[in-house]
Amino acid sequence: MILIILAVFLLIIVLDVSKFLRKKEQARVYVVYFFFMATSLVLSLMMVGGERPPGPADWIETLFKIIGVVE
Repeated sequence: MILIILAVFLLIIVLDVSKFLRKKEQARVYVVYFFFMATSLVLSLMMVGGERPPGPADWIETLFKIIGVVE
C-alpha cells in the first residue's frame, strides 16, 4: 500500500511540475506546492501505517507543556 501511495504522489508531482515549467511559474508557486504535497504525503503515510495524525488540540497541549503552563 505504501508503494502505491508513493507511486501516485510521484506521478502527480511529475505531471504538475511539467505544467509549472511550461507556464514558467514563480518560485513561490513551487515552494507552496511542495509544502502541501509533502504534508499530504506524510499524512497519507501516517494513516496507512495506522498512526493517527496529531490534531490541533494535541499541538496546543504540547506547546503549553513546553512553555511550562501545564505540567
